[in-house]
Amino acid sequence: MAELTYDTLMTDSSHYASERAKLENRVILDELERKKKARSMAVPTDDNRVKARLREIGEPITLFGERAADRRDRLIYVLSQINAARGDEAMHVDEESSSEGDEEAKVLTTVYSRFLDRAQKRVAQQRLDSRMALGRIVDIRKRVFNEVKVSK
Repeated sequence: MAELTYDTLMTDSSHYASERAKLENRVILDELERKKKARSMAVPTDDNRVKARLREIGEPITLFGERAADRRDRLIYVLSQINAARGDEAMHVDEESSSEGDEEAKVLTTVYSRFLDRAQKRVAQQRLDSRMALGRIVDIRKRVFNEVKVSK
């Protein structure tokens, strides 16, 4: 076995393998960073706007068998690749902050929240009623039905 000295370490070629591993790790970390930035990227959700944006950057607007969600994912991927090649830190698409869809979503959210509130109150009352004794429920129903019969 050869003696281990500074000179033998410097002439040994095994350090090239560690350099290669460092380079591979750097490439992987760069790719993970690009994907992280791509997830926070602002892209349109409207399919027509996604198609228009793909057309602007020279990409096919639809690939065979591609759905709207797939198209949007492809737009995110392509834009992140373009920005990574440019070295841009800010990866944002010039897009207005609100659209007709956003306003419609706000209205629907308000309407659904009212229904949700009513449903939560109804379920809470049903839980209370389910704990009530069966004899008491029968008595209440008889009283209500007798009132209905008398009022006819």
